Amino acid sequence: PPPVCCPALAAATDLAQQQQQPQQPGRFRRCTVFVASPAATVRAINGVVRLCSEDLPVEDGLPPLPTYSQFSSDFSKLLDIVEDVPVQTLCYKRLQVLLHKYALHEALNGQLEARSPLCRDLYQTYKVDPHVHLTRGMPAKVLQDFVADLLQRHSEDIVSFSESGEALTMTAFLRARGIAPEDIDAERFVDPLAAESGQEIIDATHREMRSLILCTGNATAGRYFADLVKDQFARYQNSKFQMAEHSLDITGSSSREWAQLAAWANTHGVFSEHNSWYFAVLPKYGQLRKEGRVRNFQEWLSNLFCPLWEASAFPHRDPNLDHLLRHTSGLDLSVHNITAPALSSAEREALSKPPELWDFVADPPYPYYCFYLWVNLAALNR
Repeated sequence: PPPVCCPALAAATDLAQQQQQPQQPGRFRRCTVFVASPAATVRAINGVVRLCSEDLPVEDGLPPLPTYSQFSSDFSKLLDIVEDVPVQTLCYKRLQVLLHKYALHEALNGQLEARSPLCRDLYQTYKVDPHVHLTRGMPAKVLQDFVADLLQRHSEDIVSFSESGEALTMTAFLRARGIAPEDIDAERFVDPLAAESGQEIIDATHREMRSLILCTGNATAGRYFADLVKDQFARYQNSKFQMAEHSLDITGSSSREWAQLAAWANTHGVFSEHNSWYFAVLPKYGQLRKEGRVRNFQEWLSNLFCPLWEASAFPHRDPNLDHLLRHTSGLDLSVHNITAPALSSAEREALSKPPELWDFVADPPYPYYCFYLWVNLAALNR
């Protein structure tokens, strides 16, 4: 009954409000008027990258950010509320009431709605494509035409190196693999899993072609990918009222990853007033730890956020990254499966410890990922 559910829903609302951070109205763009003292340093404290002076974090005058233990406690309370059967029943009935209200409005006012100018909003409102991964942001036909033009006009470009260190042109690259240009299927670049049985050699070549054309770090320094990006931006320019928020991947494998990506973007000029960059953080800590590229979860976080702090507090040190961030709207955790894997007792104990102590090969649970990405972003945005 409602008297039982309302206190629980009110508690859930209070928990959500406690996690919200104070907003600064009117500041939707990156601000770099603040320049830190040259003596200031960037370091991680309890899993949060901060700007420090004499080993102490610089105070921002805002309420302190929550700790992971506080977040974990609130998250457990919220899950208990969500799983409560009376609360679920009340919410379902509330949604049914809203659905019937809309059906009543449509029955009474459907003709009035139909009399409005047809498609007026469609032609007068900016079209925004949010969070579209750029490697999948164009039709297969566009990519196929680009590859065909590339093989015709740039067949003698050096695109790779053999095991012996010999430079390979595009023609030599395909010849070494026994692939004719007409066998290249650009649709497999977008979906590498769209492979038919019995074509392992061709599909391996498609994966290599994908790394040559749809990646920023390769033997061509990402030139082909930049050309494809600028072609896409030109289409937005011609449509005039279309905006996009294309995303690129960031893995946290190295502290130089941001600098390399910024150098690619500025070298090739992949900026447009019709696009704002969005970065998808790939939760690959477990894989990177297994490969020995990071030692613990804190190093992975530092690879992601220390360069952003450096570019924010000292923009003159990396003008390329500062310029890229001026054309960036945000980043998020790119994950398809949010179910938590089974953890050992030692791993469950590590959840209460700071990220520098999470040195397992296994990935941490999804809420652990989410909290430390959120709290670092909140600290940076301040």
